[in-house]
Amino acid sequence: MRLTLRTLLAYLDDQLDPAPARELGQKLAETPAAQELVSRIREVTRRRRLSAPPVAGDEIEPNQVAEYLNDLMGPGDIARVERICLDSDIHLAEVAACHQILSMIGQPAQVPIATRRRMYDLVHAIESIPADRRRLMKKTELPLSEAAVTGRPVMGRMATIAALVIGSVFIGWLAWKTVNWPGRNATDTNSTEVASTDAESEPDDIYRPRALEPGETPEAPTLDLTADAAAKNRPVDTAAPARQSDTPAPDEAATTKSAPPAKDASEKPAAPQPESPTNAAAKNDAATKTDANTNPETALKPAPVPLPIATYTSTSGVLMHFEPAHKDWRRLAARSPIGPAESLLCLPHQRAALQLETGATLDVVGETEFAIVPPQDEGVFAHLKLDRGRIVLGANQPNAVFRVEFLDQQWELRVQGAETEVGLWLNAVWRPGGPCAHEAVLYVPRGEVEFRSQDQAHQLGGPVQMRWSSAGGMREKESLAVPPAWKEEMTPLQIRAASTLDQSLPKDVAPALTLIEATGSDKKELRLVAIRSLGAIGRLPALIDSMNVSDRRDVRQEAIATLRQYIARGSAREEALSEALIAKFDKQRERADGVLGLLRGFTDVEAKQKDTYDTLIKLLSPERTSERSPELAIRELAIMNLEELAGKLENVNYLPDKPSDLAINAWRRQLDAGRLPPRERGKM
Repeated sequence: MRLTLRTLLAYLDDQLDPAPARELGQKLAETPAAQELVSRIREVTRRRRLSAPPVAGDEIEPNQVAEYLNDLMGPGDIARVERICLDSDIHLAEVAACHQILSMIGQPAQVPIATRRRMYDLVHAIESIPADRRRLMKKTELPLSEAAVTGRPVMGRMATIAALVIGSVFIGWLAWKTVNWPGRNATDTNSTEVASTDAESEPDDIYRPRALEPGETPEAPTLDLTADAAAKNRPVDTAAPARQSDTPAPDEAATTKSAPPAKDASEKPAAPQPESPTNAAAKNDAATKTDANTNPETALKPAPVPLPIATYTSTSGVLMHFEPAHKDWRRLAARSPIGPAESLLCLPHQRAALQLETGATLDVVGETEFAIVPPQDEGVFAHLKLDRGRIVLGANQPNAVFRVEFLDQQWELRVQGAETEVGLWLNAVWRPGGPCAHEAVLYVPRGEVEFRSQDQAHQLGGPVQMRWSSAGGMREKESLAVPPAWKEEMTPLQIRAASTLDQSLPKDVAPALTLIEATGSDKKELRLVAIRSLGAIGRLPALIDSMNVSDRRDVRQEAIATLRQYIARGSAREEALSEALIAKFDKQRERADGVLGLLRGFTDVEAKQKDTYDTLIKLLSPERTSERSPELAIRELAIMNLEELAGKLENVNYLPDKPSDLAINAWRRQLDAGRLPPRERGKM
């Protein structure tokens, strides 16, 4: 058996079979170097205050340690990992301790009998006594109620009884006052006299007409017939008792307000009073308003609800729509309808499928922002406005026409076969120092497509592709030698991260909080896809904070790359980022402009100036000066720009988390020796 670090760890953790274990034991007895290594492994795993390897920026990543321990690494990588472990006590302790922990999984813990008994004796609760040794509890012979009564003082028992009696009397009095007993307010049904009204009359009496004085003329009842006053004119007696019979009582006949008092036959009717002009005008206005409201032609109609233009048919993946009311993105649920011109966004590493009402299909791949507008011309299956990303168009019949708008371009694609595949990829390309440009690629893997733009027309037969650039315009069609962009396969770790994000993002809730929490995950791919998703929804403050996360260099670099891609999408995005930086740096515009300049990068002209390198090397130092205080994000941006301009120095590993004077002096020596700026950008 070959003596390697992994076989030695398996031997120390009793993971080898008896025969290989004996063979390896003989080799250890014959090899002093192996014996020294065994002693060193035992010493480093028990050493106190031994630090751990950094999570980011280390020579061995945690995933590589797992692959090494699970025997999933190639011979070359195995030799590299073992060499690093032999040179570093920190890495050797990590690998040995992890192997020891893994070897203990699935094995029952061996607890001595004496130790177990001592643990049970420490606690005198009944749960700590074995079931066969527990004694039955002796029941109390005295009943609980009798014991509770006899055990209390005499005064306490008397107070309890008095409280019960008083409470019963009070409850009975409340019940007597509350219940409406029959006959309490009843009047004598045999009496024909009208009851007089006074201050102490019952509730029914207030609705009875008063007796007329001798010679007094009764007034005609004036009732307000409007809807608001209906409740005022209609008396409601909620306290009246239930009727015992259908025969009305004499008092009830007198309570009706609509019946006027009896008039004398010899009495003349009162002359009608003339109506004032003011009241007549008010009545005419009210009648006009009533006619306007009741006329269906002049009445206001509610705004029609727009019909959906497509349906989100995916059962997995993350598709979001922008809600103007909240000014934020919200996730769509499966089978959700999509309105016309609704802003849609598919997150990175996600896919979405849509079914249009015209029968066309739309597949969205990766980070894509677009909108579907109603076609203006007859025969157009779909009209799309694309901001960025990848879309794949499909039709279930030949001669289907698709219209796509982006930037100042408008392309018309006529699919000439039901089996034809056609896709479009629009991407913003970041260039150091600018200016940035947009590039579009039209893919036709198979079938025939008739392409038309403002100034060109082509007949495309797959496999073929056409490229367009905002800087150079349309190029000639090229043969499609590689699979189209939407068929690129993700790594298993990226697929797992996308699935985790799919399951964790809630529906109809702002996704920023979930994505920010995912940036602190222990899984690298999940952290990176969360950073890209924050850039997709435009959450700039969270990305600025991610540039300054300590001990996570991969998060910082991904945040910088995402912000650079955000800048490449146009000047409006760059202005938004500038405002976010100013707010983040407490309105210090000079400092915010400096960070924005580092994000923008340096042009070819600036790359040939010695002052550029001198400034970047100064920013590598963590020392605080009176002029500025370089932070972790600024040091990360400085070293990234240096390596982009001049390349990475050999045998120099500068870490922004732990900047060393040795690495900074190495860059300074290159500048003093005249090797900076380099002859060719990116190469020393």
